[in-house]
Amino acid sequence: MTTSAARLRTLLGGVFAVALALVGVASIAYLGGLVLGVGSRWGLFAGALALPRVVLAVLTALALATLLFAWAAGIRRRTFLIGGGALVTVLAVALVVHVVIVAPTRTVAQLPVAAGKDAIRVLAWNVRHGDVDAAARARLVRDTAADVAVFPELTMEQATAGGVPDGYQLLGQPGIAIVVLVADRLGPYRVVDADDGGTGIVLAPDDPDAALPRIVAVHVMRISLSWGSRMWTDGLDWVAEQCAADDVIALGDFNASVRNMPGGRLGGCATVEGLAPSWPTSVSPRWGGAIDHIMVAPDRRASYAATLEVPGASTDHRPVFAEVVRAD
Repeated sequence: MTTSAARLRTLLGGVFAVALALVGVASIAYLGGLVLGVGSRWGLFAGALALPRVVLAVLTALALATLLFAWAAGIRRRTFLIGGGALVTVLAVALVVHVVIVAPTRTVAQLPVAAGKDAIRVLAWNVRHGDVDAAARARLVRDTAADVAVFPELTMEQATAGGVPDGYQLLGQPGIAIVVLVADRLGPYRVVDADDGGTGIVLAPDDPDAALPRIVAVHVMRISLSWGSRMWTDGLDWVAEQCAADDVIALGDFNASVRNMPGGRLGGCATVEGLAPSWPTSVSPRWGGAIDHIMVAPDRRASYAATLEVPGASTDHRPVFAEVVRAD
């Protein structure tokens, strides 16, 4: 081997070692976020925690590509190959685990019948600026027998123009693109609070003695390169404040995964289990993010929960559904 060839191989060895080290550091940081919640509110990193399968696939591909290119360039350092092989193995195992444990989506036809008159069936569906028409919204509400239906990205004007389904009252707040349908069987509800930043509205029964929950209808502002993560963080904090009440159901588009919520909680509310990734509808749930949630206070629990498939819907979100009962 000539001197120049040896120098080139040494240079390439250093480049590949640095590249693998960078992938390793990124992988450690990301796995720390997934497992320990490290960086769960760190801007774009926090957003990436909502798409673990995609990020793990990219990291695995980068680590494997670095190893293959290094091998092709004649790099045979034992420590490099062992370290790179271990990194690829860890990432591949983590990816497989995350792909396998994804909850399945359901169709409306697979939903169970109501558990009883005390059960409250709740539904949340981001309808993307009202792109889902009134007939489709009403059909889903009717077919799921929802007692409460929350529609982020829908204004009162749009909802009123489309008509209110029979047997429901329509509630919302001017300037906030979230509307809620509440079944007449629950009795009258009213808006009692709203976030100045537009994160959501809070509904309470007219009868303060009614054994009914407050409803927190949520649409948290997403993280963006343009405006950063401050409004996103403030929105999650606002939801946590509303969940300080005793009897609460919070639901909607949180633009956050459970990994952005310590222990899967915001304030006194915990996320219900069983929901598949809801966004985007353009990809399989296995590669999507679970950013639409239903959360309940300690005195409530979900007897059933599912992310629903609605074929042909003009939105990038799948609806989430749960039947909520008293926690005995």
